[in-house]
Amino acid sequence: MFQTLTLCAVLSVPAAAPTVGADKVELAWRLPEGAVYRVETSAETISTTTAMETEQSETMEQRRTNHVRVVEVDGRGNMRLSMTTQSLFMRKESSMMTIRMSATRDEDGKPDVDATVTTEVPGFETASFESFFEAVGANLLDLEYAIHLSPDGSVIKSSVDGDPFASLPADDLATSIAKQAIELMISPDELAETAVAEMFVKLPAGFVEVAGDWPVQHDMNSVGVAMSGTGRTRLDELRDEGGAQVAVLKRDLRYKVDTDGLEEKMEELMALSYAQAGIDLDFGVDLSCEPLDSASTVEWDVAGGFCRSIRWEEMRLPMTGTIRVGPQAVDMDMHVEIANSRASWSRVEPR
Repeated sequence: MFQTLTLCAVLSVPAAAPTVGADKVELAWRLPEGAVYRVETSAETISTTTAMETEQSETMEQRRTNHVRVVEVDGRGNMRLSMTTQSLFMRKESSMMTIRMSATRDEDGKPDVDATVTTEVPGFETASFESFFEAVGANLLDLEYAIHLSPDGSVIKSSVDGDPFASLPADDLATSIAKQAIELMISPDELAETAVAEMFVKLPAGFVEVAGDWPVQHDMNSVGVAMSGTGRTRLDELRDEGGAQVAVLKRDLRYKVDTDGLEEKMEELMALSYAQAGIDLDFGVDLSCEPLDSASTVEWDVAGGFCRSIRWEEMRLPMTGTIRVGPQAVDMDMHVEIANSRASWSRVEPR
């Protein structure tokens, strides 16, 4: 779930636009074979956790640019896509530490990654942690995603080629725990699912009129959190922009959130962390989460057959629960706010 960025690519518009009348239109993904699209996403997240009357806050800013290449289009219009990451940026800040990581490809396509870590924790070895996050960034640039997309925007299948955990250094206790945490919390299958989760808009079958709507179902899993969303999308308006017809869609979904998988991962992660210090304890995590409401506005290029932009309204995810370490149990409240979440598409013209 991801700003308005300036796009320098030229949009390609087919000669024939599949429209009927002024207030009725057919919407479909029509990405031509061989075309390349730039997809830019961004989001800001603020997490506030309260436990034992102590409040801790963490902010994260993320930006990513992907290239999506249309490998093949079959007779039914189903598209096979290949997606690679061209650049990414992450800044994570808490009271203990600030981590900044940027990764880009140079003119030859080789990764250029830089990470900086600042902290007030005495004796913390920042150099090894910086090397760790540089390795993470390089791995993410090396991944290639395969996506099978239908004309109505359903992701038939997605997968990832590459190892997100390759050659991660574990030179000291901090990086060793970080390596184990990443391998535990992130699965390659979920990585592929998360990467494409909000890129593709679900569209109706056939023609739709202005003010017409259709049902939407969206399910995804990330770091053990299973989200099942249902709602509707409405064709809010049709407008002309320089001769190109743009459909404005309004989407509203409510997600049920299941945290069972996250609880298991957190228990295992705590056991690993304490084991590093030679402490053997039992752990328990019991979480519950309120439903997540998601509202967004989509600008759709009707003739081009792709999504120009998605802009999400601010989202809030409240979570409560208990964490048990040995015989001691601690109540916890966590609130996550996701703001400035955007995605934009533009076609990249060959040089």
